[in-house]
Amino acid sequence: MKKLIQTGILVLTLVTNSVLAAGVYRSVDAKGNVSFGDAPADANAAEYQVKPTPGGDPATLERLERQRNGLDARKEERAKASEEKAEKDKLAKEQAAQCQKAKENLDVLAQHERLYSDKSGGEKHYLTSGERAAEIEKTKNVIQQVCK
Repeated sequence: MKKLIQTGILVLTLVTNSVLAAGVYRSVDAKGNVSFGDAPADANAAEYQVKPTPGGDPATLERLERQRNGLDARKEERAKASEEKAEKDKLAKEQAAQCQKAKENLDVLAQHERLYSDKSGGEKHYLTSGERAAEIEKTKNVIQQVCK
């Protein structure tokens, strides 16, 4: 039985080597279809280098599987880090816009004494000096919180 297995492996090795030794040619026709063959299909055919696949060595296969798993894990980590960075950048941009708006509101409150807000029904409610001072203080607190 052992001799039969050894003979089978020898035959398989010889057949595989003869296939790899024979050239493989890649050609593209006028329609852009790619074909492979053991002889050139036309003058534009180029010899194609066939890369042998890993054999049945369990240690090699296990190492390759670990490498693939490691690469996949690193790819997922990079994608997650990229998403987190994009979210962080988006929040920072929104915070900067809020800061700018609060500063603009403070400038308006500080420069103008007669301010009003629209009420329902189109009425205008003019702020008293106390209400205006409270709005200025409120806006300063917003700036302290948002503009860091």
